Amino acid sequence: MPNERARRGQTVLILAPAGHDAASIEQVLARRQCRTRIVGSLAELAGRVGHAAGAVVITSEALTLQDPAPLLRALDAQPSWSDLPFVYLGERRTGRPPPGAGLREKLPPQINHVMVLERPLGADTLASAVDWALSARGRQFQVRDHMEELAARAEQLRESERALSESRSYLRDLLDASGEGIYAIDEQGITTVCNAACRRLLGFAHESDVVGRPWSELVAHHRADGSLYRAQDNPVQLTALGGAATHVNGERFARPGGLGFPVEYWAQPVVRGGRLCGALCTFIDVSAREQAVQALRSAEQALKSSEAELRLVADSLPVLIAFIDRQLVYRFANRAYEDWFYVDPEAVVGRSVQEVLGESGYRERAAAMHEALAGRTTTLQAAWPHRDGRRRDADIRYLPRFDAEGRVDGFHVFVLDVTEREEAAEVLRRGHSELEALVAERTAALHAEMQERQQAEEALRQSQKMEAVGQLTGGIAHDFNNLLQGITGSLAVIKKRLAAGRSTDLDRFIGGAMTSAQRAAALTHRLLAFSRRQPLDAKPARLNPLVETLQDLLQRTLGEQVTLTHALADDLWLTLCDANQLESSLLNLAINARDAMPGGGRLSIATRNARFEAGDAELARDAGGAAPGDYVCVAVTDTGEGMSRDVIARAFDPFFTTKPIGQGTGLGLSMIYGFARQSQGFCRIASELGRGTTVSIYLPRFTGETGSEAPAHDGVDEAAPVPARDGEVVLVVEDDEIVRSLVVEALQEAGYRALQAGDGPAGLELLRRPQRIDLLLTDVGLPGLNGRQVADAARLLRPQLKVLLMTGYAENAAIPSGFLAPGMALLTKPFAIDSLAARIREMMQSPQMLLPAPTAAEPATGR
Repeated sequence: MPNERARRGQTVLILAPAGHDAASIEQVLARRQCRTRIVGSLAELAGRVGHAAGAVVITSEALTLQDPAPLLRALDAQPSWSDLPFVYLGERRTGRPPPGAGLREKLPPQINHVMVLERPLGADTLASAVDWALSARGRQFQVRDHMEELAARAEQLRESERALSESRSYLRDLLDASGEGIYAIDEQGITTVCNAACRRLLGFAHESDVVGRPWSELVAHHRADGSLYRAQDNPVQLTALGGAATHVNGERFARPGGLGFPVEYWAQPVVRGGRLCGALCTFIDVSAREQAVQALRSAEQALKSSEAELRLVADSLPVLIAFIDRQLVYRFANRAYEDWFYVDPEAVVGRSVQEVLGESGYRERAAAMHEALAGRTTTLQAAWPHRDGRRRDADIRYLPRFDAEGRVDGFHVFVLDVTEREEAAEVLRRGHSELEALVAERTAALHAEMQERQQAEEALRQSQKMEAVGQLTGGIAHDFNNLLQGITGSLAVIKKRLAAGRSTDLDRFIGGAMTSAQRAAALTHRLLAFSRRQPLDAKPARLNPLVETLQDLLQRTLGEQVTLTHALADDLWLTLCDANQLESSLLNLAINARDAMPGGGRLSIATRNARFEAGDAELARDAGGAAPGDYVCVAVTDTGEGMSRDVIARAFDPFFTTKPIGQGTGLGLSMIYGFARQSQGFCRIASELGRGTTVSIYLPRFTGETGSEAPAHDGVDEAAPVPARDGEVVLVVEDDEIVRSLVVEALQEAGYRALQAGDGPAGLELLRRPQRIDLLLTDVGLPGLNGRQVADAARLLRPQLKVLLMTGYAENAAIPSGFLAPGMALLTKPFAIDSLAARIREMMQSPQMLLPAPTAAEPATGR
């Protein structure tokens, strides 16, 4: 039966523009039951060329009188299987040439499937030619259908291959997901499949290391006696290759070059088409199971030993001990049952409570027993006479026992003979008045003893405090006397030489005096740090960049014999601290570590996030009252000599040092401790003699807005010239006349016009006057009206006024976070004159501040 789709393309297109040729052709073909359609032009014919067209009858006039280009383009666009048949009707030539001679040459090459007929011609000839064309067209459609069927089969094949590939991939994933070692071998013992667990257990990294190789090359086997034999002699495989499934427990594999391990081993023959073609083998490493069995045996042995020991202990106690289950049946009874019930304990176990106690004894205790079975501990006292009638009072306790699921599975019984206690209580009740007197006498004695102990403890604390104060003052006096000697001695030499008119070589003595003064300032700074009274510029800071910027400086400080490494945590929290003080602390720790490693070593700086829990007793001991919460920890670890416990206990004390005389002041660690505590954090030391030391600084986590984070350095170049602009005026408020005159002199040399006042009220009086004042420079510790109060009052008078506060020590200026308003800055005494000028220049050049308008009571004045 012809393909149904081949019935398409039965329409015969007729293009005969001359006369009635088209109608005549249509009549001839209609009598032959042909479906026809007359088209009026080559362009219309081009539009009809498609699957519906079966053949074209065209006369020579159509090709000569019209543009054939549209038709030729349509023919070029036909699919590969399509070659539309044409019946071409041409004019017969004179001289009777062969039929069709010369007519075919006039046709374009696109019309190559054509039958050429000469006119005039008969109806049968035309009909036969059209039948030929339609038959040829039908065969083309059959070819098309066959091609489509082949394409569909090819696509089905590709889909099958893709499905097979996905199935293989899925099967491989399933095999690799298994924790069991799975492999397959062919009948020759060649490995064809090996999953990930098999490769891992045998010590192979890649599938290519296993597949395609004989199994005997991959693994050796151990016999029970420990000897090795080749894998091809493996009885499990041989049995499977013989056609029978087998299972062995206790086989041992050995990795190439490695130790053996026990396996449980299965092998299953693989049969295809009735032919044995290999074996599928599975094994698991049962090392853990063997260890668990061994551990279970050990536990059983330990349990037996524990039970025996428990029995020994229970039998040796003068207490009646038993365990009763939920059915009120005895499951344990100690040796005391011989004294209480006059029966062997073994005769008690397995019997019910009613049998052992009797009905009356059970009724007395039943309520308490049911309380115990409900999960509540119960206690009762009962008279339990001896067999001979002697008095015996019993204290009975029932303690419920809970199983692993929290359910009560019985209760323990503890019965204590309290006859003597009860008799003593009766005696005590009879002698109550005497006892009260005795208790009052003893209470008075204890009170006096406690008072004496408190006085002794107070005296000890006062002694320890005086010892610490003596150590502190002695250290301060020693260091300051040395520093003052350098200053006064240098000034004396300078004075004597100037009096003698000798001005040469004065720079050396001036430099010595300056060095001593700077060392005195550093000593004061460290003392303030230890006492937590130093001014801190606390800002949000990221510790990892700060540690990284110190690397070059630390490496130069440590020298070539010490290796510096970092271990910086990712996603480190922000902290709130003075970055410069933290850098100084890390530098001090690095110097201490270097001195502890005279022969070289390794120094590591690590950062991490830490959480201080309220119940962490170890951290609480070192936290010194710091609040529990989130902290950022920076730890400095060396491989040096380490510290003893006694040294660790005193490491943070001021002027305590283990270094030789002249090599350390003993203020480095105390300054670090004070800085951490003042920053609301704490320090810890972990050390072991000969194993090195770790000093950890814990700083609180910052969770607020990060408007500006602390830079690694303040960026001020103290040596750079900072000339003033014309007319800039600075008001200096300082109660110390010498300091005030030095500051005014320095400002005038820098080009500023300076106004001065000796106290706060005098400074405010100058601010009320209608004169130009660009910046207020005031000491914080003024008598009466302090510097901060002067600054606040000045801001009411002049809202745009910038304020620079100076402080040597001020309680409220210790931590300026929340102390300084916008447009204010803090400068710590003693300071270099160039630093003062640079800070003033920096503030003068900062953008104008936007401050609230002054109140009506105190109008703003000034420029």
